[in-house]
Amino acid sequence: MPQSWKPHIRALCEPQEVRCNPQSTVEAEDSVIFAAVRALAIGGATLADLQPTPHGLFREDALRVAALVEHEVSGETLVERVDAPLGHRDNPLGAAERRREFRDCAVHAAASLAAAAIGKIIAAAEHLDAMPDARTLLPLLRGEWA
Repeated sequence: MPQSWKPHIRALCEPQEVRCNPQSTVEAEDSVIFAAVRALAIGGATLADLQPTPHGLFREDALRVAALVEHEVSGETLVERVDAPLGHRDNPLGAAERRREFRDCAVHAAASLAAAAIGKIIAAAEHLDAMPDARTLLPLLRGEWA
C-alpha cells in the first residue's frame, strides 16, 4: 500500500472507540470497522443499521463483536478483482432482491412513504416500458398517492 493511503485508511479505522461504537449516522458511514462488524454479526448492513436505534447503531450483538476488534494499518496490500459486483448490469440483482433493497432505502426517504405507496412505486417501476408517461411516478415518489 502506498504510504499516501495510510492517512485515509486510518481515518476509516480511528479513533477506534468511535469506529467500533459510532454514536451517529455520520460516524457509522465513515467506519470500515462498523461495516465489517455488521456484516459479521448480522450478515449485512442497510440504511436502517445506520440509525441511532437499538436495532441500528446500538445493536447489542454487533457491539459485542466490535469490542473484540483490533486493527493495524500496515504496508500490506490485498487485492481481489471483481469485474461485475452484485447489482452491476452484468450481475444484476434478482427481482426479489431489487424490491427488498428499494423498500430498505425507501423507508428513509425525505418524503415519508407509506408501505402501500412503496408497493405502488415498485409495481410501476417494474412496468416502466409499458407506461405512457413516466411522470405519473412523481406524485408517488413525493408521497402523494390515492
